Amino acid sequence: MFAPDWYRDARKETQRAGADARRREILFAACLAETYLFEWVRDALLPERPSRMFEFFPTNDRRGVRGRWKEVPKDLHDAGLIPNKPDFRDAHRVEWNEFVDQCDRIIHTKLADGNGAVVAPGIDANRPGWALDTVVERIRRLHDAADSPLPEWLLSL
Repeated sequence: MFAPDWYRDARKETQRAGADARRREILFAACLAETYLFEWVRDALLPERPSRMFEFFPTNDRRGVRGRWKEVPKDLHDAGLIPNKPDFRDAHRVEWNEFVDQCDRIIHTKLADGNGAVVAPGIDANRPGWALDTVVERIRRLHDAADSPLPEWLLSL
């Protein structure tokens, strides 16, 4: 499993100051979000039926983290694998969308102009832990909908 490692990496960055630490925290938190959803479905919901993974994560999947986290939990509910659809509304949706937007700006190099001047302010203004907390909240809501406990490593690190 890679998700615990991504969590640990993001958590380390929350202990550091500066824009570079916030950038790394955002990226590591995004990797946590991506891998956690996949690994949880594979290991917790479909351990005896690995071929069903393609129903939820097609080989040519281009949805990105926003699309997967929006659609896969609904699909899991519709397939009868989790009892409820997660509630991703309210203020959490705003935080999640801002998190994904910031991640996209970093990955797609929309943070700076050709001279290195920041043109997408806000990343270095995030409080340490904001990105990681946003992803952990999304994971918590998924577990609430699935009526399953969070993994111990997510609670103990």
